[in-house]
Amino acid sequence: MATVTEPTKYERLIGHYRGTSTGPTVVVITGVHGNELAGIKAAQAVLFRLQRDKPTSFRGQLFVVAGNLAALNCPVTKCRYVDSDLNRMFTPQKLASARDTEPAQRTAEENESLELLKTLDTIFEAATDQVFCVDLHTVSSPAVPFIALEDNLVTRRWAQQFAVPVILGFEEELHGLLADYLSTHRGHIAMVLEDGLHEAPQSVQIHEAAIWVALEAAGILGFDAIRHAEHPLSRLRQAAGDKAWRCYDVRHVQPIQDPSFEMSEKLNAFDPLRTGEVVAQEAGRPVVTPTRGHLFMPNRQKQKRVGDDGFFVIRQVGRLSLFLSRWLRQSRVVHQLFRQLPGVRVSPVDRQQLLINPDYAAILKRQILHLLGYRILRHPNEVHLSRWRRFLLGCRRLAHALYAIPLQWLGLHRDDPQRPPEPNEWVATLRPLDQDHRN
Repeated sequence: MATVTEPTKYERLIGHYRGTSTGPTVVVITGVHGNELAGIKAAQAVLFRLQRDKPTSFRGQLFVVAGNLAALNCPVTKCRYVDSDLNRMFTPQKLASARDTEPAQRTAEENESLELLKTLDTIFEAATDQVFCVDLHTVSSPAVPFIALEDNLVTRRWAQQFAVPVILGFEEELHGLLADYLSTHRGHIAMVLEDGLHEAPQSVQIHEAAIWVALEAAGILGFDAIRHAEHPLSRLRQAAGDKAWRCYDVRHVQPIQDPSFEMSEKLNAFDPLRTGEVVAQEAGRPVVTPTRGHLFMPNRQKQKRVGDDGFFVIRQVGRLSLFLSRWLRQSRVVHQLFRQLPGVRVSPVDRQQLLINPDYAAILKRQILHLLGYRILRHPNEVHLSRWRRFLLGCRRLAHALYAIPLQWLGLHRDDPQRPPEPNEWVATLRPLDQDHRN
């Protein structure tokens, strides 16, 4: 059976549909930002079709949950959030702080984060099979639909079935994402799917297609069980255009430092960028990109807040790199050798974390660490070097390694394993779901 609430007053559970047989669970999360209603409308359309057609092949469950009720039901129209961005609240530290605060003293989003997790945990505890979570969003600037995820291999396999571009490394820059928390700390397959302008009718259609694809990719309901005016996968592929099936890696994020921040009107998402190109104005000064790539998620919200993200720079990841990463991440030998490299050491504070000398990090960069399956937890003072400077630095570090490794093997030179982490060292760790699926 299916239940659907009235859209004029939002409740936490938007709707629920259960098949006649057990199977996986898909949780669609909508309205994490109060001005993003396309996901709610799309999910209600899917629930209506399921209730009307009652497909006998539906195996498992679909839940649709509202995120930020305080913002969705705010008397002020188009309220993105009340006190702070709910989609930055899901870190262990912020959640612990919210739990330790008296309910009357919490911010609106602190209450929302705890209540939302309470509902989701109830769903997770009742699930009898694998759980898939998709957090639906829209954006403030024209863009093709895309997926962002905590880049473990099992989630990547699910996301690549949606025929839209996939963005890797997103969670390293945006701390507190709900989808990241559900993957890293709850162990479920979770991703963010963003599409189109907040109020565009096409955004509702694409979100609806994405929910049908999520059900099919999770093994709950095939496309042929429901008569579609347009095939859902074709709808997503058409919306993605020439970006369909492509994969990108985040290389830079530009925080807003002044409310006067304004993006250039000439640039849109996925436009190519050169190093040093002016992409915005802030406090009367030009904002330039420190590295080449493609513009991603330019901030054109009407209200700019200090600390919000101004824009990202991403770069395409080739098919060969994706293939290699699947093999390298599952090789214990590769990871053991990587830990023996000069400039790389195991953290004495957390044995699951690696500390990387900043000079070596400048050579390895994100793409190498991501290739090996490491998540970068901290990258202070990241410097974007030209290819020649990286080459020269690499030669110098290679010479140092050829000198240091034999001494280390002979026991003539040993780094103190208990030396505490230094502020300029990078911190990286293997992704939890990759560790669960390694050989």
